[in-house]
Amino acid sequence: MAYVKPYTYVDGTVLSADNHHANEHDAKKYINQQSRTLDLANQSFGTPDLALGELQPITNHYVFPTGEVHGLSNGITNINRAYYTSNVKAGNQTSNTLEVWTTLFETADSLELEKDANVLITWGGTFFSSENTVRPNGLWDSKIWLRLINQDGEEIYQEQTRAYSFEEYEWSGAPQGNFSPFGASGTPNLPPLGVDDEIKRTLRRWVGFHDLITLSAGRYKLSLVINAKVEQGYTSARSFTTEIFYK
Repeated sequence: MAYVKPYTYVDGTVLSADNHHANEHDAKKYINQQSRTLDLANQSFGTPDLALGELQPITNHYVFPTGEVHGLSNGITNINRAYYTSNVKAGNQTSNTLEVWTTLFETADSLELEKDANVLITWGGTFFSSENTVRPNGLWDSKIWLRLINQDGEEIYQEQTRAYSFEEYEWSGAPQGNFSPFGASGTPNLPPLGVDDEIKRTLRRWVGFHDLITLSAGRYKLSLVINAKVEQGYTSARSFTTEIFYK
Protein backbone atom coordinates (compact mmCIF):
# COMPACT_ATOMS: atom_id res chain seq x y z
CA MET A 1 0.00 0.00 0.00
CA ALA A 2 1.17 3.54 -0.69
CA TYR A 3 2.36 5.77 2.11
CA VAL A 4 0.01 8.63 2.94
CA LYS A 5 1.26 11.12 5.49
CA PRO A 6 -1.34 12.27 8.03
CA TYR A 7 -0.52 15.97 7.69
CA THR A 8 0.36 17.96 4.59
CA TYR A 9 2.50 21.03 5.17
CA VAL A 10 1.16 24.31 3.78
CA ASP A 11 3.27 27.44 3.18
CA GLY A 12 2.52 30.20 5.65
CA THR A 13 0.82 27.87 8.15
CA VAL A 14 2.24 27.57 11.65
CA LEU A 15 3.78 24.10 12.12
CA SER A 16 2.36 22.10 15.04
CA ALA A 17 4.64 19.73 16.94
CA ASP A 18 1.81 17.17 17.11
CA ASN A 19 1.40 17.21 13.33
CA HIS A 20 5.15 16.85 12.82
CA HIS A 21 5.34 13.92 15.26
CA ALA A 22 2.35 12.24 13.58
CA ASN A 23 4.14 12.35 10.21
CA GLU A 24 7.32 10.92 11.72
CA HIS A 25 5.43 8.17 13.54
CA ASP A 26 3.50 7.02 10.48
CA ALA A 27 6.62 7.12 8.29
CA LYS A 28 8.52 4.85 10.71
CA LYS A 29 5.55 2.49 10.98
CA TYR A 30 5.20 2.27 7.20
CA ILE A 31 8.89 1.55 6.60
CA ASN A 32 9.16 -1.08 9.34
CA GLN A 33 5.76 -2.80 9.18
CA GLN A 34 3.61 -1.89 6.19
CA SER A 35 5.90 -1.97 3.17
CA ARG A 36 4.89 -4.61 0.61
CA THR A 37 6.58 -6.04 -2.46
CA LEU A 38 4.44 -3.90 -4.78
CA ASP A 39 5.62 -0.76 -3.00
CA LEU A 40 9.23 -1.37 -4.06
CA ALA A 41 10.70 -0.80 -7.48
CA ASN A 42 11.89 -3.94 -9.26
CA GLN A 43 15.49 -4.86 -8.27
CA SER A 44 15.76 -1.78 -6.07
CA PHE A 45 17.39 -3.72 -3.22
CA GLY A 46 20.40 -6.00 -3.23
CA THR A 47 22.18 -8.10 -0.64
CA PRO A 48 24.25 -5.11 0.67
CA ASP A 49 20.96 -3.58 1.84
CA LEU A 50 20.15 -6.50 4.17
CA ALA A 51 20.86 -6.16 7.88
CA LEU A 52 23.53 -8.77 8.71
CA GLY A 53 23.48 -8.45 12.47
CA GLU A 54 26.48 -8.19 14.77
CA LEU A 55 28.60 -11.08 16.09
CA GLN A 56 30.15 -11.03 19.56
CA PRO A 57 32.96 -13.59 18.97
CA ILE A 58 33.98 -14.10 22.60
CA THR A 59 30.52 -15.20 23.73
CA ASN A 60 29.37 -16.51 20.33
CA HIS A 61 26.35 -14.22 20.64
CA TYR A 62 24.71 -12.88 17.48
CA VAL A 63 22.43 -9.82 17.63
CA PHE A 64 19.88 -9.22 14.85
CA PRO A 65 17.54 -6.24 14.35
CA THR A 66 14.56 -8.36 15.51
CA GLY A 67 16.16 -10.88 17.88
CA GLU A 68 19.25 -12.66 19.16
CA VAL A 69 20.97 -16.02 18.83
CA HIS A 70 23.14 -17.61 21.54
CA GLY A 71 24.89 -20.94 21.25
CA LEU A 72 27.75 -23.25 20.45
CA SER A 73 28.54 -26.36 18.44
CA ASN A 74 31.33 -28.77 19.29
CA GLY A 75 32.79 -31.79 17.54
CA ILE A 76 33.64 -35.22 18.94
CA THR A 77 36.80 -34.70 20.96
CA ASN A 78 37.76 -35.68 24.50
CA ILE A 79 38.21 -32.10 25.66
CA ASN A 80 34.68 -31.23 24.58
CA ARG A 81 32.95 -34.01 26.49
CA ALA A 82 30.57 -32.99 29.24
CA TYR A 83 31.16 -35.47 32.06
CA TYR A 84 28.70 -36.15 34.87
CA THR A 85 28.83 -38.31 38.00
CA SER A 86 26.60 -39.58 40.81
CA ASN A 87 29.45 -39.19 43.32
CA VAL A 88 28.00 -35.83 44.37
CA LYS A 89 25.14 -37.76 46.03
CA ALA A 90 27.43 -39.54 48.53
CA GLY A 91 25.76 -42.75 49.80
CA ASN A 92 22.55 -42.24 47.83
CA GLN A 93 24.06 -42.34 44.36
CA THR A 94 21.46 -44.67 42.84
CA SER A 95 18.46 -43.46 44.86
CA ASN A 96 15.16 -43.43 42.98
CA THR A 97 13.84 -40.58 45.12
CA LEU A 98 16.82 -38.28 45.84
CA GLU A 99 17.42 -35.88 42.94
CA VAL A 100 20.64 -33.88 42.69
CA TRP A 101 20.76 -31.90 39.47
CA THR A 102 24.09 -30.99 37.88
CA THR A 103 24.52 -28.73 34.87
CA LEU A 104 26.19 -30.24 31.83
CA PHE A 105 29.32 -28.42 30.67
CA GLU A 106 28.70 -25.69 28.09
CA THR A 107 24.91 -26.02 28.16
CA ALA A 108 24.16 -22.98 30.34
CA ASP A 109 23.06 -19.67 28.87
CA SER A 110 22.10 -16.42 30.60
CA LEU A 111 19.45 -14.33 28.87
CA GLU A 112 18.33 -10.76 29.45
CA LEU A 113 15.19 -10.05 27.47
CA GLU A 114 14.42 -6.42 26.77
CA LYS A 115 10.75 -7.25 26.15
CA ASP A 116 8.43 -10.23 25.73
CA ALA A 117 9.83 -12.83 23.36
CA ASN A 118 9.57 -16.35 22.01
CA VAL A 119 12.72 -18.36 22.79
CA LEU A 120 13.62 -21.42 20.71
CA ILE A 121 16.13 -23.78 22.35
CA THR A 122 17.78 -26.50 20.28
CA TRP A 123 19.84 -29.30 21.81
CA GLY A 124 21.53 -32.40 20.41
CA GLY A 125 24.04 -34.80 21.96
CA THR A 126 24.95 -38.46 22.40
CA PHE A 127 24.83 -39.81 25.97
CA PHE A 128 27.03 -42.57 27.38
CA SER A 129 26.52 -43.84 30.95
CA SER A 130 29.25 -46.33 31.84
CA GLU A 131 28.85 -49.35 34.10
CA ASN A 132 29.09 -48.71 37.84
CA THR A 133 32.10 -50.29 39.51
CA VAL A 134 31.39 -49.43 43.18
CA ARG A 135 27.65 -49.01 43.46
CA PRO A 136 25.28 -51.88 42.48
CA ASN A 137 24.43 -52.30 38.81
CA GLY A 138 20.86 -52.00 37.67
CA LEU A 139 20.53 -50.37 34.21
CA TRP A 140 20.06 -47.14 36.19
CA ASP A 141 18.13 -44.26 34.58
CA SER A 142 19.73 -40.79 34.68
CA LYS A 143 17.05 -38.20 33.96
CA ILE A 144 17.88 -35.26 31.66
CA TRP A 145 15.91 -32.01 31.62
CA LEU A 146 16.06 -28.44 30.41
CA ARG A 147 15.87 -26.16 33.45
CA LEU A 148 14.80 -22.52 33.38
CA ILE A 149 15.52 -20.22 36.34
CA ASN A 150 14.01 -16.74 36.32
CA GLN A 151 15.27 -13.62 38.08
CA ASP A 152 13.19 -14.46 41.17
CA GLY A 153 14.94 -17.82 41.55
CA GLU A 154 11.95 -19.89 40.44
CA GLU A 155 12.96 -23.17 38.76
CA ILE A 156 10.92 -24.61 35.87
CA TYR A 157 11.70 -27.96 34.27
CA GLN A 158 10.45 -28.18 30.69
CA GLU A 159 8.49 -31.43 30.50
CA GLN A 160 8.74 -31.73 26.71
CA THR A 161 12.55 -31.92 26.96
CA ARG A 162 12.67 -34.84 29.41
CA ALA A 163 14.93 -37.74 28.42
CA TYR A 164 17.02 -40.53 30.01
CA SER A 165 20.48 -42.01 29.75
CA PHE A 166 20.75 -45.63 30.97
CA GLU A 167 23.65 -47.47 32.59
CA GLU A 168 25.36 -49.77 30.13
CA TYR A 169 25.20 -53.07 31.96
CA GLU A 170 24.69 -56.71 31.07
CA TRP A 171 21.07 -57.82 31.20
CA SER A 172 20.38 -59.56 34.51
CA GLY A 173 16.71 -59.05 35.26
CA ALA A 174 14.40 -56.10 35.81
CA PRO A 175 16.02 -52.62 35.83
CA GLN A 176 16.22 -51.08 39.30
CA GLY A 177 15.50 -47.49 38.30
CA ASN A 178 12.18 -45.72 37.83
CA PHE A 179 12.14 -46.40 34.09
CA SER A 180 13.25 -49.25 31.85
CA PRO A 181 15.35 -48.67 28.73
CA PHE A 182 13.40 -51.49 27.06
CA GLY A 183 9.93 -49.97 27.23
CA ALA A 184 6.80 -51.26 28.93
CA SER A 185 7.85 -54.91 28.78
CA GLY A 186 11.07 -54.21 30.69
CA THR A 187 12.83 -56.95 28.72
CA PRO A 188 15.33 -56.40 25.90
CA ASN A 189 14.85 -57.92 22.47
CA LEU A 190 17.76 -60.32 22.81
CA PRO A 191 19.99 -60.85 19.78
CA PRO A 192 20.23 -64.41 18.39
CA LEU A 193 23.17 -65.32 20.65
CA GLY A 194 22.28 -63.10 23.59
CA VAL A 195 25.51 -61.10 23.32
CA ASP A 196 25.76 -58.85 26.37
CA ASP A 197 28.01 -56.27 24.69
CA GLU A 198 25.49 -55.87 21.92
CA ILE A 199 22.75 -55.14 24.44
CA LYS A 200 24.97 -52.62 26.23
CA ARG A 201 25.70 -50.72 23.01
CA THR A 202 22.00 -50.34 22.28
CA LEU A 203 21.72 -48.23 25.45
CA ARG A 204 23.81 -45.45 23.89
CA ARG A 205 21.42 -42.90 22.53
CA TRP A 206 21.15 -39.52 20.92
CA VAL A 207 19.04 -37.00 22.80
CA GLY A 208 17.76 -34.00 20.89
CA PHE A 209 14.90 -31.53 21.08
CA HIS A 210 13.46 -28.20 19.98
CA ASP A 211 11.65 -26.32 22.74
CA LEU A 212 9.73 -23.09 22.13
CA ILE A 213 9.15 -21.04 25.29
CA THR A 214 7.27 -17.76 25.63
CA LEU A 215 8.96 -15.51 28.17
CA SER A 216 8.25 -12.03 29.49
CA ALA A 217 10.92 -9.36 29.77
CA GLY A 218 13.52 -10.12 32.43
CA ARG A 219 16.62 -12.17 33.28
CA TYR A 220 16.82 -15.94 32.91
CA LYS A 221 19.28 -18.81 33.06
CA LEU A 222 18.84 -21.85 30.81
CA SER A 223 20.78 -25.07 31.31
CA LEU A 224 20.61 -28.76 30.53
CA VAL A 225 20.75 -30.70 33.80
CA ILE A 226 21.05 -34.39 34.72
CA ASN A 227 20.28 -36.43 37.83
CA ALA A 228 23.12 -38.93 37.43
CA LYS A 229 22.87 -42.49 38.80
CA VAL A 230 26.18 -43.70 37.38
CA GLU A 231 29.70 -43.04 38.62
CA GLN A 232 30.83 -41.76 35.24
CA GLY A 233 29.05 -40.70 32.10
CA TYR A 234 29.34 -38.04 29.44
CA THR A 235 27.67 -36.44 26.47
CA SER A 236 29.56 -35.40 23.34
CA ALA A 237 29.11 -34.26 19.73
CA ARG A 238 26.62 -31.75 21.10
CA SER A 239 25.11 -28.46 20.03
CA PHE A 240 23.15 -26.01 22.16
CA THR A 241 21.61 -22.87 20.68
CA THR A 242 19.12 -20.30 21.93
CA GLU A 243 17.24 -18.09 19.46
CA ILE A 244 15.26 -15.08 20.69
CA PHE A 245 12.42 -13.65 18.63
CA TYR A 246 11.02 -10.43 20.05
CA LYS A 247 7.32 -9.89 19.69
